[in-house]
Amino acid sequence: MHCAVDNIAEPNCLPFIEGKGIYHAYGRAGLFSSKQRNFVLENIDITVPKGKTLGIVGESGSGKSTLSRLLLGLEVPTVGQVEYAGKPMPMPGSRDWKMMRQKMQMVFQNPYASLDRRMNVLDQVAEPLHIHHLATTKDARERAREYLRRVAFPAHLLDYRPDKLSGGQLQRVGIARAMVTQPEFLVCDEPVASLDVSVQAQVLELLGNLKEELGLTLVFVSHDLNVVSYISDYIAVMHRGRIVEYGPAREVFTTPLHPYTQLLLESVPGSGVPVVENAEEILFQKEAGCRFQSRCRYKQFACADNTPPFIRSAQKERATACFRPLGDL
Repeated sequence: MHCAVDNIAEPNCLPFIEGKGIYHAYGRAGLFSSKQRNFVLENIDITVPKGKTLGIVGESGSGKSTLSRLLLGLEVPTVGQVEYAGKPMPMPGSRDWKMMRQKMQMVFQNPYASLDRRMNVLDQVAEPLHIHHLATTKDARERAREYLRRVAFPAHLLDYRPDKLSGGQLQRVGIARAMVTQPEFLVCDEPVASLDVSVQAQVLELLGNLKEELGLTLVFVSHDLNVVSYISDYIAVMHRGRIVEYGPAREVFTTPLHPYTQLLLESVPGSGVPVVENAEEILFQKEAGCRFQSRCRYKQFACADNTPPFIRSAQKERATACFRPLGDL
């Protein structure tokens, strides 16, 4: 059963994380400056249903990683708000935020960079329990062993430091470290991008099993459509700071609505989405018009000066930002 994008009524598909009217900019214009603010996200409305996996996909620089950090509460939107379980996300650093953080964790693209090179594997995984005051030293180490077993990490490597481990082993440590606090919400930001294909499959299967076993709600960020299609229940397609399509994963991949999604799918079965634009996060001034118009095969006069509306299907499960009627897409 799929859930509607908004106004979800089924109790097992209640919105768990929601972004409402999000705009996000880095840097500030001075009080007397005429310089316009540069945004990386604009007009984002997004829902992550409880117990489901939302895949966020798009080219490098589309704003995927920034959106994931906002959904995780690591940053505050310039405009709009993120809600967690129906309540506004607490301010970073506040007491409520610190209590919430143990329920929300992240798996990073580069696990080596996110681990302490001076600590062995067992202590790395036990550390979050000490940070959040969730266990004694003895209990923390026992729980760390439990989660390292769950991710199939070799027991004889528990005393090893990160520089002695392979990429796949490091990512298993990163997943165990994220899971040891027993979170409800997990964000995975390009977690398999640096791994060999065979290791990617193992990590994806592991994440899928953990989701089912523990009832996790996941956001999975990737530029690789093959990876996202494997693990996601829902898909949000991003282009230059905006969501241009949203819907159940199977439907998005079999009958894409937005011309940009169609372009991305035409890149498969390559290694993923071709990086056509700057690989760094794109900062753009607020502008009128469709940002995909220069690459769109269906460009219309309205696309030049008007921002496409985000149109939902009658069932509200599909949505796309395009001037073409849904029936023509």
